[in-house]
Amino acid sequence: MGSPGTGDGYVLNAKMPAASPPRQSAGEQPKDVDHNEVARKLKQDYNHGARDPTIRQLDSVQYLIKYLMKADPNLSEMLEQAARMVYTQFNIKEVSIALRGNSDGRYRYVAEHGMRTDIWAAHAKISYSYDELFDTKKYKAVTISHHTKLYLAEDNPYGSEEGDTYNEHMMKMSKRKSASDSIEGDYIDIFIYGPKDETYGWLEISGTWDGRIPDARSIRCMEMIAALLGIAITRHTMMEELTDPPKATDQQKKVEQAKK
Repeated sequence: MGSPGTGDGYVLNAKMPAASPPRQSAGEQPKDVDHNEVARKLKQDYNHGARDPTIRQLDSVQYLIKYLMKADPNLSEMLEQAARMVYTQFNIKEVSIALRGNSDGRYRYVAEHGMRTDIWAAHAKISYSYDELFDTKKYKAVTISHHTKLYLAEDNPYGSEEGDTYNEHMMKMSKRKSASDSIEGDYIDIFIYGPKDETYGWLEISGTWDGRIPDARSIRCMEMIAALLGIAITRHTMMEELTDPPKATDQQKKVEQAKK
């Protein structure tokens, strides 16, 4: 038999080209989307986002900004609210805030949320000088950013006077199985700065409910909260100075007496 071909009665088994899509007639345009759909979609996405943990963290920042807009914000109340929001929005077990005292310049814990009564009582008894606070031999820290320092349990980042602020037995029993794990004894200090970068205090977090170190996004958000607290403290100090002029120092008093 001969080879199939066009001249021997055989038809070539060739595929026919697919039918071309119908041509769009000249001047015909795609169907327009109803403009009301734009607003509906954005509103739906916005409401859905309100349940997103990341967006809820931003809500904490927004709340504190609104607090600052008050004519005469109560600083103590704002500190308490900030501690509560960090506890609820960032999955933290224990939150505390420490500030520098005006009278002696020492740092003391002034607000907390999530701590047992005895743990908070132990914190309330402690005070630090600036040099003690940044003593790298006493408190071994890993600097994460200008605002944030991480203290890991394995580095024993506690002073002798802080023995009642954590569970030493649990710290020795805790095992870190991954680089994301948070164990008993870990804590993070997020520092609160003034306009000249002076250290007003810090926001301290210890332990998380899921046993994980807070992620970078959470840390950055808490740094924003610390920055807002710095603004609140600066404003509070300025208002106090306006209503209560600073008292004369001993040297100034001697000068005034000499003039008399």
